[in-house]
Amino acid sequence: MIPRTLQDILVTLLLSLHGIVNAARPLMVCYYTATSYFPVSQVPANVCTHIIYAFGRVDVEGIQPQSPGDLQNYRTLVQLKKTNPSLKILLSLQNGFPSVVGADQGTVKRFSQSAVKFLADNGFDGVDLDWEYPTASDKNSYKTFIEILRKEIVGAKMLLSAALPNNPSYFTGYDVNCLSSNMDFMTVMAYDFHLFTKKDTTTGYNSPLYTPKGESQYLSASALVTYFLKVGLPSGQLLLGIPLYGRSWTLAQASSHDLHSPAIGKGSPGPYRHFKGLYLYPDACVALQRGANSVLDATNGAAYLYANTTWVAYETIDTIKLKVAWMKSVSLGGVGVWALHLDDNAGVCRAGLFPLLNAIKSNLGI
Repeated sequence: MIPRTLQDILVTLLLSLHGIVNAARPLMVCYYTATSYFPVSQVPANVCTHIIYAFGRVDVEGIQPQSPGDLQNYRTLVQLKKTNPSLKILLSLQNGFPSVVGADQGTVKRFSQSAVKFLADNGFDGVDLDWEYPTASDKNSYKTFIEILRKEIVGAKMLLSAALPNNPSYFTGYDVNCLSSNMDFMTVMAYDFHLFTKKDTTTGYNSPLYTPKGESQYLSASALVTYFLKVGLPSGQLLLGIPLYGRSWTLAQASSHDLHSPAIGKGSPGPYRHFKGLYLYPDACVALQRGANSVLDATNGAAYLYANTTWVAYETIDTIKLKVAWMKSVSLGGVGVWALHLDDNAGVCRAGLFPLLNAIKSNLGI
């Protein structure tokens, strides 16, 4: 008779072979942008499984740094692998794609070879594609670009990943089979569903887990991920995007502060980082410490705070628990985080350093 523990292991292996159990260790992929208030020297080595530096630029001659200090930041960031040898560090590319994607295959191949050399020279483990966004007319040429780049990436034993749009209408330039065959993982950018604009003048959630009643179908993390699953992207390659920031609004009346309340503009600059319309997590903490009210909407998997005429949809430890649990229930490959520099790196929230990042990590069980 097989011992119970061994029997359990064999059953789990069999189920995983049939796609019923996602037995792989979940990924926690964290984007990072260098800022004056969160320099690269403060990036933790042992929280994320992957760190993606945002951003580099696509150029016909190869990858180009986007800012003067990037090269030094690369060198500092990759040193984290000495502390955590299993950590993978990638470079995300966002601008300049049309200069190469529409070119002939020889140009694309030369770019790909140059890109891999640039990545290797700077200690990266791969590259992330965050073109926002290819159009339907780019679909075939972008497919060719990815396939040629992938061949060079595999030859260098590197990783290739992508960020996926937050609206299906922006997905017309992607080839599903190409993504499935060539990407190691893909982060679904399940945020920025609502922010104040001339067309969006009632309060709304930045990143709800479920679509609130009365809203368009895909304005939630679960609905967006479900769309990508239905079109044929493998669940194990998809990561649920979780933002560490919130969107703020100025209410028309302080007494009307529920979801879908009338608003007259973006919120005033936050109390800590002072960005208009945007709350980093420390901003939310300071607002709450000063008496703001917080509401957890468990039905929609979202939270907001309000104080006078300020209304903020933001992420909390409770919403993170709900999202990670849902992510596991549909066997996704893990979580993609935007972004490291938006969490509390100074203890402002009185919950230690990086409270949201650590909540994601602990709920993932990594």
